Amino acid sequence: MDFAAFQVSRLRCIIGGNEPAGRHLPGYNGVHALMGPRQRSNAFVPQYAGMNLELYFDGSEHSLEGALYFEPRRSPMQFHRLSKSTALLYQPPTPFWGLESWTTFTVQDPCYIEAEYRCVPRKRAFRNGLLGVFWASYINRSESKAIHFRGRRTANERPRWLSFESSRHGEKSSVRQVCDRARTPMGREIQRYMYASMAPLRYEQPYYYGLRAGYMMLFMFDCEHVLRFAHSPSGGGQGNPAWDFYMLVPDYSVGKQYALRMRLCYKPFVSSRDTAAEFAAWRKSLGGERCA
Repeated sequence: MDFAAFQVSRLRCIIGGNEPAGRHLPGYNGVHALMGPRQRSNAFVPQYAGMNLELYFDGSEHSLEGALYFEPRRSPMQFHRLSKSTALLYQPPTPFWGLESWTTFTVQDPCYIEAEYRCVPRKRAFRNGLLGVFWASYINRSESKAIHFRGRRTANERPRWLSFESSRHGEKSSVRQVCDRARTPMGREIQRYMYASMAPLRYEQPYYYGLRAGYMMLFMFDCEHVLRFAHSPSGGGQGNPAWDFYMLVPDYSVGKQYALRMRLCYKPFVSSRDTAAEFAAWRKSLGGERCA
């Protein structure tokens, strides 16, 4: 089977690859379903997924051509259940981009999904020396489309809690970190895509959350490369938002491994302060094993 169910005390989920399964459509790997212990409704749009390895890009127009776009979703992917709590998605080098990848998901008590993505470019297909990897999470009927994080709307203001919702798909969709000075050349035809259109505000620490059915969905990251948030008010169809993120590796090297570590926390919402405490505790637990 291309998927499996996992459960801990306060979280149930299904993790799988690109194959279809019932209502679940082909090409949507990652977390197929996510629910609290008493919830019956999937937090992610049932046809789609969360933490979906969606596309590779380099900022040039040719990355939009045919099968190149959404190549991680279109290419064969192997699902392996490694243990009661751990699954691996392995993708051999993709036909055009030549990116080989491993994503390990570990479900942890009481309400966490740990994920580590590792990739190795096997050929120099990315132009401009820029390797881009994009993940999408399609949220099922959230009461608010916005994501929330600590950051700044202007360079001079002090960090504070911000709510961010792009006005429409592909318009000022991406949020950079306050220290992000990476030059990411994007072609003219790319400007309408989520990873190319920048919002004016900046985030302070690499985590954000959204609210759905009284629960918070908290995304936390540990990355030594450039990490940006992305938002669409309609990416999940029928008004369902997409709470996305992507990694940029400028001046990448063929044969070198690049990694991103993530934690998804799904539990009843308490406060913004509680999300900050969750992030601080997770980063502390990583200790010397951190990517960054």
